[in-house]
Parts: sequence; C-alpha cells; structure tokens
Amino acid sequence: MDFPVFGDAASYSDFGKACADYIVHAGEGVTTSCYNAVRPTGIMVYHAIPFLLTSDPVEQNHIAVLMNLMSLMVLMVSLLVIFKNLSGAVPGRNTWANCLGGAAVVLFTLILCVAYIPIRMSDIQSFACFSASVAILSSEESRRHSGVLFMAGLMAGVSVLLKQNYVVSIFFLVFFWCCFDLKNHFAVKFKYVFAYLVGVSVCLIQVAAVYYHSGVPWFYEPKAMAVYDIVNSQPYVELVAYTIPTKNSYVSYLPAEVTAFQYVAVKFYEGISKFYWSVYLGQFPAGIAPQVVVVSHAKMLYMQLVMVIIALATLATIYFKNKWIAVFSLMTTASIFLSSILLHTEHRYFLMAKVYFIVLLAIIFVKFVSKIASRLESRRAGNTATDAQALIKQ
Repeated sequence: MDFPVFGDAASYSDFGKACADYIVHAGEGVTTSCYNAVRPTGIMVYHAIPFLLTSDPVEQNHIAVLMNLMSLMVLMVSLLVIFKNLSGAVPGRNTWANCLGGAAVVLFTLILCVAYIPIRMSDIQSFACFSASVAILSSEESRRHSGVLFMAGLMAGVSVLLKQNYVVSIFFLVFFWCCFDLKNHFAVKFKYVFAYLVGVSVCLIQVAAVYYHSGVPWFYEPKAMAVYDIVNSQPYVELVAYTIPTKNSYVSYLPAEVTAFQYVAVKFYEGISKFYWSVYLGQFPAGIAPQVVVVSHAKMLYMQLVMVIIALATLATIYFKNKWIAVFSLMTTASIFLSSILLHTEHRYFLMAKVYFIVLLAIIFVKFVSKIASRLESRRAGNTATDAQALIKQ
C-alpha cells in the first residue's frame, strides 16, 4: 500500500511512532512522548494505535486505513441522522424525496472524503466526532436529557483533542444554540447547555498539556504556531502539495495587494469552489505560473458576491420553524468565514463546510417538497369538500 508520506502525513506517522514508543516504555528511558507543541495529544495517541498493534509497516498502513474507514462510517451515520432530524422526514411520506436527499448526502460525502482514507491526517477523525455530537444535538428528544447531552459534549471535546479547529465550531454552536433554541426560559434550560459543556471540557486535557510544557494555558504553543503566521496574510492564498516530479509544495499568492474584504473573499472562494481527489496531488498543477492567483475585476466581484450570497442564505435559515436548522447553518458559515479570515486556504480546511452545506441543501430540498405536497393535499381536500357540497345541494 502506497501511503503518501511527506508534509503533515509524514509528521503524523512520526508522531504515531514516537507516541507508541512512549506508551510501550511507560515513558521510562525514552526521549519521545505523546506531546507536540502544535498538534493535539489525542491525534498523537490515535496515530500510535497501528504501531502498538503491529511492527509490520504494511500491516500498520492497513490498520490505519481501517481506522479511517471506521471514522468515515461514523461520519456517514451522523450526517444521515442530522439530515433525518432537521428535515423532519416522516416515514411513508414523500419517501422519494427523503431517499434522494439521503442518497445525495452519502454520495457527495464519499466524494469529498475519499482523499482522507489512505493517508494519516486528523481531518476525517475529528470531523466524525464533531458530527456525532451535532447528530445528538439535532434531536429534540436528546436535548431534553442531560446525560445524552454530556455524551454529545464528550464527542465534541474529543474532536478538539484530534484537531483544535473545532474549538471555534463548538463556540459558535453553543452561542447560536443559546440564541435560538434556549432564548425562552434560558435559566431553566441552561442545565442542558451546562451538561454539554461539562462533556466538552475533556478538551481541557490539551490545554493542561500545553500549560505543563510551556506555561501557556492554550490549545497549542503560540510561539511554535507563529512559524506559520507568514502564510496567513497577504499576498498568500492557498497551500498546494504535489508528488510528481518531486514531493514538494507551494503557496499561491496574489500579484497585487487587495482590500481585506477582497482578500477574505478570494481565500473563501478558492477553498469552497475547488475540489481535489487527493490531499497530495500527483502532477504539478498545469499552467505557466500556477502559484500566481490572477483575478480579474469581474472575477473579484463574483468572488465577493458568492461570499455575500452564502452569508445571506445562511441568515435566511432563521425563518425555518425548526431553529436548529439555523443553528446548524450559522455555526457552519461562521466557522468557515473565521477560518478564511485567520488562516491561509487548504482544501481540507473546507471539508466540514462543504459537507454541511450539502446536508443543508438536502434538508431544504425535502422541506420544499413537503411544503408543495402539503399544499397539493390541502387543495385536493378543498376540491373534494366542494364536490361534496355540490352533491348535497343537488
């Protein structure tokens, strides 16, 4: 099995070996550990599992693939649960629409996630845990039980231990949950949010680890992360890695300075519109100078328009009766907008947003079909009543 092993993938492989060695020797007589200044402790332990189970490199790769496939299965089930709960699908009613929406969620998720199966990363594992948490929260019945909410919070906390980015998504999730679902009788219902946050607090293990090693109470060491700061500002846009003719990467950039809003729009558009079958590309991207992102005035206007339309469409979900559609939508858009503001673009950073947008489109489709079907039934019932009255008069 040919695993792409360079860049982050190589790092995760090394982290896994080091952590496994530390665990086997119980930390005695070894210089390795399960701590890294940038990567969370949870993903270190996750990637140590294949090395703990076997010393054969091929078997280690196959176990890693199996673990990734299990993460994908958890993700798929979670997304279908979210789709079912938020679409209000009723068994036996508009079955074709429910099946079509569910099939679209499965198909597009598989396409978007296939790149993460044969590789050691942290994206699909963390995404699966976070989606499992959202799946629980999407059920009105589950939101009434503190124990279930604690488990949902625990899953969200684990997602942070696998990838720190989900701290932002959890923040927005809780914020919009309080704004929409708990706005009435907040004092009474706060116990449910508290139960969720108690579960989430498992992620403080990462904060404790960073504080122990650096004296800084945060999810990573700021000094270590500062190395990447240069690519998070103008003119840099997207990091692209490739393997042919050599294993290498580059960061695309704008040829001229643009406004802050335009810069965010470019990064957002490049991330949300592009699709790669693999995390590490094969051939070096075609073109004379693919590193340079040349944007015409018309294209720049279009990029900004796309971002504004998505923002407005997200706000429009507030009008759905089920306010968790709005919570889900606002959390997704707010998370990816903040990522576009603070970070450079990598297509894997947009995985959650792309998949959740597809789920939202499937939900809206089912809602639309249900509304049309209800109107047709009402009209049919009205016509039947009119015909009955006419017969009585005769």
